Amino acid sequence: MIYLEPSTLGWRPLLTSYINGELYPALKEFAKEFEVFFTYMADACIYHVRHDSKELVFTGDSNLVRSMMCWVSMLMHKPCEDEQDPAKNKNLKSWLVVSI
Repeated sequence: MIYLEPSTLGWRPLLTSYINGELYPALKEFAKEFEVFFTYMADACIYHVRHDSKELVFTGDSNLVRSMMCWVSMLMHKPCEDEQDPAKNKNLKSWLVVSI
């Protein structure tokens, strides 16, 4: 058995796990776009937190990205749950991009 610190794995395995498990079923069809956009934005957001803001308590990159995933889930909950058939909602992809 090999033990790896979570910080050595980085945040990308968390993203893969989130997309495969926690992403709303209505958003599964946008999984590839979500992964590409999230990968692009996560590094920029981490850079912003590290260099342009002040952290009172240091937070690891994977914790910051996990918080970002929770934020996306919170913002996408109502659009995904309220519709009879959320896959037919033409604005779902736009809301997903804006939530990130």
